[in-house]
Amino acid sequence: MLTYETLIDPPYERLDPLRRGLDVYNRRRLVTTPTPSWPSSRTTPTGSLVAAPRAMCTGTGSTFRRCGYDRTFRDTGLGRGCWASWESAATAQGITQAHLETTSFQARGFYERHGYTVFGVLEGKPVGHAWFYMKKTWVTG
Repeated sequence: MLTYETLIDPPYERLDPLRRGLDVYNRRRLVTTPTPSWPSSRTTPTGSLVAAPRAMCTGTGSTFRRCGYDRTFRDTGLGRGCWASWESAATAQGITQAHLETTSFQARGFYERHGYTVFGVLEGKPVGHAWFYMKKTWVTG
């Protein structure tokens, strides 16, 4: 007989097998392509990673999972350069569309300047803010 337990912030070790199982299940149903190489990652001369977008590619689409930048390099053009480099690599590999999520206190304006548009909004997530779902389609020729 199953028992049920509600855990607030369960330890990673307990969740990891479920996450891996869900990942396997999803990959069996999706046409996946290898994640594009990431020429957009940037490092300092000492080798510290300062920017690294990550995505999952399915067919001709890409879902951005994370895109982090070291705040020390904000307003230096680093983000623009990384993003342009990633989009170029993605389109060269046949990716024609991408979507991502951001919040009202993150980088919505950055993504809009790069041609992404909002297609959905969750107000109050997190409390006092909004969660934005954004997309972009590239015209291939």
